[in-house]
Amino acid sequence: MSSFFYNELAQSYESYCHTSNINTFLEDEINLVEKTKPASILEFGIGTGRFAKEYIKRNHNVVYTGVDSSQEMLRYAHNSGAFLVHANFEDYIHVALKEKMRFDCIIAPYTAIHHIRTSNQPQLLEKMRAVSSRIIINCLTKKEEEIFGDTDETVISFLLPASRIIKTTIYKVHPLLRNKATVVSESSEREYLVFDSTSDTQ
Repeated sequence: MSSFFYNELAQSYESYCHTSNINTFLEDEINLVEKTKPASILEFGIGTGRFAKEYIKRNHNVVYTGVDSSQEMLRYAHNSGAFLVHANFEDYIHVALKEKMRFDCIIAPYTAIHHIRTSNQPQLLEKMRAVSSRIIINCLTKKEEEIFGDTDETVISFLLPASRIIKTTIYKVHPLLRNKATVVSESSEREYLVFDSTSDTQ
């Protein structure tokens, strides 16, 4: 399960973000979310709260909810300023629907969407669209997804300190998600799929 992977990764995740190029995407991601000035945000896979912390710092009045299946990641996110929920991505959206929750924007980073089975993603998208009029999915580019070969899933490994390796399964993004996106914005290693039901082009 991905929760075990991220529990094990949590202690090293902040240093990984600093030494890798992940933090270089932060400014573009904040600008993308800020475009519509959402009053409420739901982030799946909030992790250590890296994005939430910076976003809330710039937008003090936003009501920010962060969901993660990793208890250890949430422990590091305690000072992010977000309301934190320990839950599985798919389970929480079901709860949100049942309780008629509404959010101005839902964010699903690659650390969340790529852990959802490809076949389950279209149905999950429709559930998210019933909860929010704007959804931003951060995923690997089509070029990056070549690592999957001819299958929808692959196993990735991460080297922790003391040469310990942890592994988890990730899944391709379903082509329907790209087809239904209002906007597809691409950087060198990330693709941003935006679903905006208020857009005239939707």
